[in-house]
Amino acid sequence: MFTGIEESEDQKTFRAEEAASVIQSNSQVIAEKVVRNIFSANPEVWDKYGQKGFELSVRDTESHIPYLVEAVRSSDFTIFTDYILWARQLFQSLNMPENTMIETVSELKNVSDLYLDDDQKPLVQPVFTAAENANHQPLQIGDSYILQSNPLYVELKSFFEALMDADRRKAGQIIFDAVDRGVSIKDIYIYVFQVSQYEVGRLWQENKISVAKEHFASAATQQIMSQLYPKIFTGERNGGKMVAANIGGDLHEMGIRMVADFFEMEGWDTFFLGANTPLDSMMDSVREFSPDLLALSASLPFHRSRMKDFVAMIKEEFPETHVMIGGRAVKNGKDDLNYFGADSYGSSAREAVVIARDLI
Repeated sequence: MFTGIEESEDQKTFRAEEAASVIQSNSQVIAEKVVRNIFSANPEVWDKYGQKGFELSVRDTESHIPYLVEAVRSSDFTIFTDYILWARQLFQSLNMPENTMIETVSELKNVSDLYLDDDQKPLVQPVFTAAENANHQPLQIGDSYILQSNPLYVELKSFFEALMDADRRKAGQIIFDAVDRGVSIKDIYIYVFQVSQYEVGRLWQENKISVAKEHFASAATQQIMSQLYPKIFTGERNGGKMVAANIGGDLHEMGIRMVADFFEMEGWDTFFLGANTPLDSMMDSVREFSPDLLALSASLPFHRSRMKDFVAMIKEEFPETHVMIGGRAVKNGKDDLNYFGADSYGSSAREAVVIARDLI
């Protein structure tokens, strides 16, 4: 047990890791206890959902815990608070009881305490305090991403409407016609594909489109992107090589795919490994291709620790390989470079290419 003597940052980090591991290893039983406590305290609200409702609530509660774990592990409270605000908005759109997330955070705090040692609790409780404060803030409903100020507003609007109508052929024709008129493929990526995906995510969170439609929109966009490849993979080569991947466990591949395509359009030879890339596969690719650049992406905050571990292992074996990081999980941008041990940060596909030009 901690004695009260001033501890080093390494000691504090070690204790935070221990506390995070305790919560992570008990996530299922913690989630079950949280839901049982909430259901028992408010039977008039929750009994109508029955056993199926209980099971779904346990599943949802367990999905909150990775964000808590990562916030504790990295001492970055915003990882959990930002997620809680997102979940509140989602639950509100699903017409869940208004205090669902307030009660959930409160019970998560109470139940987690049962599994933590006295010297671990001070590292976890501030995360809950920050989340409780955030829970009492008014929700900020996001505005549409489809704005008339967009340089390709007409194409974006038509493309998005075609996706919402589940008309992949029409969506594709809108893009192909734009390319034939001389519109830059890079601009289509930035102002049409990327913005439309943001809008899809916003509408899904507000329960205005189904999960099926969200999946269709993503799959259709990626298929249309692949149909543009004959125009992308024909440019002059500049001698640079890059490997691009989402770290293992992360299934959101469109962002890093766009990065790889931008590099290809700039004349790099690219090796896109896709989503959920295991460390072994990534290491093998670096050995085989000897890239000038390894671009890693993580979309969800609870993948931050895994990305940090990946970078450390890659740097140990391939110290000369330039590692660039990006993705929504790298939300603090350049301030995160020390934490991850990477060489550079790209906030967008376009910026990543600009940064990488100095490498070759």
